This record gives sequence, structure tokens and C-alpha cells, in this order.
Amino acid sequence: MERNRCRPDILYLPHELIGCIASHLQNRDLKCLRLACRQLSRHATLRFYRVFISANPRNIEVFRTVADHAVFRKTVVEIFWDDARFRDRGNEDELAEVDGPQHLPPRLCDGQKADTDHVPAWFLQDLEDNMATLLERKGMDRDFPRHVTRQKQIEEQMPPSKAWATYCDLLLQQDQVLRSGADIEAFKYGLSRFPALRRVTVSPAVHGYLFTPLYQTPMMRMYPAGFNYPIPRGWPTREMERQTEDGAQEMPTWTDNIHHDTERIKNKWRGFRVVTRLLADAALEHKVTELVVDAHELATGVNCRIFEQECDEQADFAAVLRFPGFRRLDLSLNVEGQQQRDWPAFRSGHLGAALAAASKYLEHFSLDGGTREYRLLKGDQGVLTTHTVPLLTFIPVLKWPSLRHFGLSRLPVLQADVMHLLAALPETIRTVHLSCLTFQAGESYRSLMEDMRDTLGWKWRIPDQRPSVSISVRQNIWVMGRAILLGQQVDDFLYENGPNPFHQLDYFDDDVLEGSGAMVRDAFEPEFERPHDSAFTLVRMGFLKEDGYVGAIVSAYDNLKAKGDIDDGVTEDVWFRGLRSRQVPLLK
Repeated sequence: MERNRCRPDILYLPHELIGCIASHLQNRDLKCLRLACRQLSRHATLRFYRVFISANPRNIEVFRTVADHAVFRKTVVEIFWDDARFRDRGNEDELAEVDGPQHLPPRLCDGQKADTDHVPAWFLQDLEDNMATLLERKGMDRDFPRHVTRQKQIEEQMPPSKAWATYCDLLLQQDQVLRSGADIEAFKYGLSRFPALRRVTVSPAVHGYLFTPLYQTPMMRMYPAGFNYPIPRGWPTREMERQTEDGAQEMPTWTDNIHHDTERIKNKWRGFRVVTRLLADAALEHKVTELVVDAHELATGVNCRIFEQECDEQADFAAVLRFPGFRRLDLSLNVEGQQQRDWPAFRSGHLGAALAAASKYLEHFSLDGGTREYRLLKGDQGVLTTHTVPLLTFIPVLKWPSLRHFGLSRLPVLQADVMHLLAALPETIRTVHLSCLTFQAGESYRSLMEDMRDTLGWKWRIPDQRPSVSISVRQNIWVMGRAILLGQQVDDFLYENGPNPFHQLDYFDDDVLEGSGAMVRDAFEPEFERPHDSAFTLVRMGFLKEDGYVGAIVSAYDNLKAKGDIDDGVTEDVWFRGLRSRQVPLLK
């Protein structure tokens, strides 16, 4: 039978195959495909598994539209609350922390139009910083497709005056939502309209970096081409926190704040407060069994001082965990300043009590402290972690008999405490992730792994019941969101008599060797993935530019190697270190 030449070939494929192809497309591409004909419209269905909400009318409009749709509302399993709000750094009293017109920039109060003829210096500086960050994150990389796309956006970048006018419009829209509470009402409505809803995520990281958002929310899809703007973070980051008299940074107190208005302080985490309050409200029926509070590798988190004294937010949080069938909790805390005060938020017992009351069906738990990862040089005394709190006093894993995943990130720890906690994990545990922990002097990931292999006894379990262990470290990576990830290498050491992936070098006890099979990944760029290897090897593998200085070194090395001027077995690293030590010019 001869095919109709006017009919596209895709329509001759089985319906199942069309659906499989469509499953790999984004919604914006599916919309175009569905407009082609009725048959494709039936089989290329839009996917609405996640809906976004924030203090923006466009996000709220799309949220409510999905909630009212007869079909799409039934597929939603997650509400993502974007807790990052735009702020005007020219008004230091505002800090995007409160919902009220008195904290909106004066030129925007009472519906006044912004003065777009004058662009504030702080705004211009933020635009420049964004461009510098883009260059820093690209580094010496080749021009991959994602870089080409961003370069096009850079070339289309609008003038600062127009960017400022657009930003002021976003501030005004945000203020209108905060004054009306429209985002809160929409969230309450969604709880009753999404029958498959099981997860609520609260995060300040959705904006990611310039032209690299974590998610393309409806609001972001409305941005003009080339819109460069100050990236909002919402929750206070390390740079925004106040310092104590000894120079240490700390979070503000949560209750009985004498020097600051308590509500203003609390509303820096407005989304977290709203979500926990409404999920804890017995009058609102819902089926949410997963709460994800995610800083997404940013140097921030929920103020841990919530747990120093009893308060409404603490009670709401505990009530959410007690919900029947509650299965998952990811909790990012900001613990800055706790160490200098001997960890009152963790010694109070409130955090441990809240977690201990969690449903016995809890299957997934991760805790992120948001602290810097410090690596102690050999011989250091370890003053960084002199004061710690035993992990089992506030992470009651013995109360969670169904736990399958455990994660611990960015906290100062003692190796013995980590071992006690791992030994207490139930036999149901299947995955363990440790990330960017700071150890006491004389302790390291290397010695921890030896302890795990020799004392936990996991090796003697049935293979499919052994926990798969992964470890992330920053090591010498300074780009925010990037880390070295070890997975199979850790399991090979623990269960298959493989080599320890952490090695003792001249200065540190826990270096991940280049070329060990570990991967470098970026929390904000899923496309960024490469082996943890030397820059010279990455040039040869096509990750780094050949016309950069590293490429020049590789080219010089290859030329000398071809002439026989370099002995066999001498790598680029060894050769280059020799050149530097003798101060011999690299290239003539």
C-alpha cells in the first residue's frame, strides 16, 4: 500500500512508539507537536508532574489553571514552592524578607512607576557579577551546545535601563501577591485539587545562575530575551549573615528577638513557614507524605535556631512528620554560629524529638548543615571540630525501621559518631550518601571507609541487600554546586576488596586521585559531567579547549615526545612540574 505523501512518517509508527518518543520531549516541544494533528494530540500528552508556586502572579495563574484542568490535575505529584524573592539592595531594610508594602522600594509603593532613567549602582554591579560568574563557571571548557545557547542570550542582553524596568515590574507584582496572600490561597487550593500529590518541595535555588535556572518556571518563560537580573536567593546565605564579636557568622535568634522585629526575621523563610503550617493544619485534607527542604548546595538553609526553643514553626514541622504514612524528609539547615555556642539548636532536644516522632514508615532521610567543607592539613590540631554533638542524639535512626536511604552533608563530625550512626541503621537501608563532611584532625574519608569495611559487616550481607554507598567531596573545586562523586569505587572497596579511592598524599589524608574513575558533576547543570582527571587529560578527551594554556602545554609535550626528547612514562603533569621547578620557559 502506497503511503500518503502528505502524511508525516511519524504517523505510521505504532502508537506506543509515538508515546515513547514524546516522553523524551519537553512540554514546550510537545505543545508544538500536538498542534500538528489530532492523532499526535492524542498520543503526545503534556506532562504536569510538578507545578510551581511563588510570589508571582504568572506562577500562580498557571498553578490554578492546572489545578482546574480535568486531566492535568490528576498527574501532579509535586508542588514546588520557590522561596526566593526579588529584592532591592538599595533598600537595606527590605532584604526581600517580609510581606508588606512598607518594605517595597519607596519608588514602587502605592503603585508608583519606577524611575527607569536612573539605574542603581548595585543593580549594575549585580549584572556585571552575573557575567563574571558565567565566565567562571565556563572556565576553559570547549563550546558545548549549552554554552552556545547562553552565548546567544548574552548577545541578546537588553540594556541595563530596560532590565531595571523589567525588574521593577517583577518587584511590584511580587509585592501585590505578598499583600494579598494569593500564593498562600493557591497552595491551599492545590492541596485539595491534586489527587496524586505526594511531595512538597521548598527551595531558594530555583533561579540557579544567570541563563541557567534550576527549572524553567512559568514566570521565567515570560522573561524578555537576554534578561540579566540579580539572582534572588531568598534564604540568607553566608554573605548575608551577621557576625559575632569574634568574627564568626551566625543566624539570628528565632524567638524573643530583642534587636530585630521577630516576624521580619522569620519571614526570610516565608515559604517554609507557610508550607509547614498548612500541611500541619488538620482542617486541610491532603495526601502529602514527602517534604523536601532543599538548599541545593547553596550556602544556606532553614534557620536551625527554630529548634533552640519551643515555637509554632517547630510544632508545625513536627506535626508534618507525624502525618500517617509520611515517607520522606530532606532537610537543609543553616547551622552557622552553632559551633561557637556549643550547638544549642541540637542539644536542646527539640530537633531530635521532632524527628523521632516521624512516621515509622519513613524511608528516606537526608540532613544538610550547609557548612563549608574544611580539609585539615597533616599535623593540624582540628580546632574546627572540637565541639560536636553526637549524631544519634538528634538523628534517631533507631526510630525508623523502614529507612531505605540515609544522607548526611556539610557538617563537622567525629569519625566515631559517624560509625555509631551507620551501625545503627536498620537492615532495610539500601543507599547511603555522605557529602562534604569536615573531620577532626587525624580523621578522614580514607580512615572512615576502612572502619566501615572492617566493622560494619555489610560485606557479609546478601549482595542485593548491601547498602550502596556514595561520597561527594569538593576537594579543590571552588565552583558552587560542583563536587567529585564516588559511587562504584566506594562499593568496590567495601565489598569487593578494591583499592581505597582516597589516598594519602603530601598534605592531605583523603585526596581522590585523578583518573580514579570518579566523576565531577554540577548540581545546577545536569549536562556538566566529566571524569575527575588532570586538565591535560581533559584536553585530550575533548572537555577543555585546545587553544587555551593547557592545550598549549599538551601540544608542546606532544611535539617533544614525538622528537624523543621526553622519556617514556613521563606524563604531562610530571613534565610540567619539572619545568616549573627548574623555572624553564614552557614555550619559546
